Amino acid sequence: MADGLCGMHIIGGGYGGVLFQLLVVALFFMIVFWIFQGGRPMQYRVSSNESAAEILAKRYASGEITKKQYNAMKKEIGAK
Repeated sequence: MADGLCGMHIIGGGYGGVLFQLLVVALFFMIVFWIFQGGRPMQYRVSSNESAAEILAKRYASGEITKKQYNAMKKEIGAK
């Protein structure tokens, strides 16, 4: 094809391909978003209406942490 614009090159046949560039840009924005979220999953962010003890109890109830971990963390945050 003229000027080297064959289908494979445009789709991402090389490092300068459009698909590769879009993936790099998307990855960059995902990293920036993750940094602004504090590097933690959003489900464990403390909202204004949930205390640390309530979040801890939810994590224990869902089976995410063991009883030993729950008790240690509960003691650490000073919950009753």
